[in-house]
Amino acid sequence: MFCNGNLSSSRVLQCGVTQGTILGALLFLVYINDLSNCLTHSCVRMFADDTNLTYASNNIHEINCILNEDLAYVSEWLSANKLTLNQTKTELILIGSRQRINTFQSTPLLAINSS
Repeated sequence: MFCNGNLSSSRVLQCGVTQGTILGALLFLVYINDLSNCLTHSCVRMFADDTNLTYASNNIHEINCILNEDLAYVSEWLSANKLTLNQTKTELILIGSRQRINTFQSTPLLAINSS
């Protein structure tokens, strides 16, 4: 690839999508398009390289169990596709009325890669 008149050194790509290419974004979307197939309960929403898992319930124990189960599937999918999850950029958002959330005895304890 030419950048400012210089030629980058070539490298063999074992997997994934090369960065800085015109088709890179499209190839990335094709690469991760089947992520939703590994989930059993959550709804997945993807935009560029941002992915959200959504699950709704009034039972905090159910939320905890279901999301941990689907996160285990995501972890397996990531490993099979030689991808990693940036856990420092991963967040849980619990959405509900203040009154409803205050009735929960605990918050979900989610584990990614058994951590």
